[in-house]
Amino acid sequence: MALMVCTFQLILFNVAFFGTGNFASIASFEISSVYRFITVFSPFLMATLLIFKLFIPFMLVICVFSAITKLLQVPRVGCYFLVILFSDVMTIHFFFLV
Repeated sequence: MALMVCTFQLILFNVAFFGTGNFASIASFEISSVYRFITVFSPFLMATLLIFKLFIPFMLVICVFSAITKLLQVPRVGCYFLVILFSDVMTIHFFFLV
């Protein structure tokens, strides 16, 4: 059961990372995504909105993961260790392919 929960969390993290659009838009500071909310040029407020836009999906994934582990009564620490293990294996596999 814990294996399925950890796999589900990894899938949700991938969707959250790639679903936000251009994650590198913080470095390039493309204001087109926040210009609709603030018409006056305010770089600090626009950067704050841009950061919130990128981190909201990750906060939702964390909340869903906490809710699933509570509902299924799966040990949360064991799931964290499995997620870290899966992430490390996927990273090593990726680096060997590169």
